Amino acid sequence: MRRTCLLVVALAITLIVGACSADDANDDSAPAAPAETTSSHDGPSDAGPSSDQTAVSVVKAWSAALNAGDNEAAAALFAPNARVIQGAGVIPLIDQDAARRFNEALPCSGRVLDLTLEGDVVTAVFELGNRDTSLCDAPPGTIAAAEFVIRSGKIAAWQVVPVPAEDPSAPRSAV
Repeated sequence: MRRTCLLVVALAITLIVGACSADDANDDSAPAAPAETTSSHDGPSDAGPSSDQTAVSVVKAWSAALNAGDNEAAAALFAPNARVIQGAGVIPLIDQDAARRFNEALPCSGRVLDLTLEGDVVTAVFELGNRDTSLCDAPPGTIAAAEFVIRSGKIAAWQVVPVPAEDPSAPRSAV
């Protein structure tokens, strides 16, 4: 059962990473444009990126690192003692080495289809695919989702969640 949980977690993470890498494959030299996020502030600001933009950027950076096979960079985005939650199981990532091993174990890449933000939680929807280092254990084109809790610019929690239902009236951030 633990192996199944780890595979599901790895699949979801790979999904997230693959989604970002597919976008990055089109232009390796250009930085990613900041995502549009839901915000109560409509005017320009010179204060730097909002916490909304930071949270979405962390998820995109994690996905890009995972899709590129850069498990060290992906691990660096996890906070010490981050939690990976799958079903009733919780895996604590006590340090960067544990986070690196977690990222290495993910079998799938993921092309990001959608990112939504609510508070400090980013929900990412991915289309899963193979990684350079492994074949994805889900059929090609499988859609999966994960939630990321972002605190102080780091991933504090990662959880596989059901793919959200489409709601055309819901605010969406640009992918």
